[in-house]
Amino acid sequence: MYQSIGIIGCGLIGGSLALSIHKQFPTIPLYGIDPKSDSIKAHPQASCFKHLSSTLTDLPKDIDIIFIATPIHNTLKTIKVLSNHIQESTVLTDVTSTKESLLKTIEELSLKNPYISGHPMAGKEITGFEAASETLFKEAPYVLITNSHQNQEEKLTTFLTKMSCRVIKQTAQKHDELVALVSHLPYLTATALIDVATKENSQEIIKSIYGPGFKDSTRLAASSPDWGSDICDQNKVAITNSLDKMIQSLKQLKSVIQTSEIETLKHILASNKQKKDEL
Repeated sequence: MYQSIGIIGCGLIGGSLALSIHKQFPTIPLYGIDPKSDSIKAHPQASCFKHLSSTLTDLPKDIDIIFIATPIHNTLKTIKVLSNHIQESTVLTDVTSTKESLLKTIEELSLKNPYISGHPMAGKEITGFEAASETLFKEAPYVLITNSHQNQEEKLTTFLTKMSCRVIKQTAQKHDELVALVSHLPYLTATALIDVATKENSQEIIKSIYGPGFKDSTRLAASSPDWGSDICDQNKVAITNSLDKMIQSLKQLKSVIQTSEIETLKHILASNKQKKDEL
């Protein structure tokens, strides 16, 4: 197993990784890097780290593996700095929710380090180390993008499995297509629903009447706008394709409602209910 682990970016995902790793492997020293390291140190759960700093080069050069959990737009810059600091055997892995564009750019760097791109399908609409949880990844899918580093990939797979993650292997292109459907599209539709609901009604009126359906359907709209703009910039083809399909589906619903095709509407609703129940 790994003798030392670094985590760059100790917010919700990076912090939860640290807490999960420490719970399962309490003897492995964890090194955390985050621009807010001073405030994180004040949190009781920060005891999971052996060392916390705001400086990348404070990581040991001979560290075994580094999880990069920075915002998407900072990932490439972080990789460049790390590759000039750590030994060549150190495994680098990211947790970004977009892959194809990032990996094409990383290929151009000709890294000497083994690089394995990953994406834990877990999260919350709130961010920061204070939101981190040691159970966030329990039974959650963890996608690893297929790569040429078989031995390191198998070792990471075993490690993640022991942390109760369900490891799934996938290509970068297919990952981005699927994540656009199950993560990025729900986020964008949640923000659109908030926009529609508050266009002609005050927030006070909406607040006085909404129930759990509206609350659940709009939960993701509270996600970080920086994350939202990053995914739209990095995964625009898959996201716009998903939006087109959503718009088509909504247009079909609008049409059958306008023309009072009640039996067709019932069939659509029943079919989708069955699919939801099966999922």
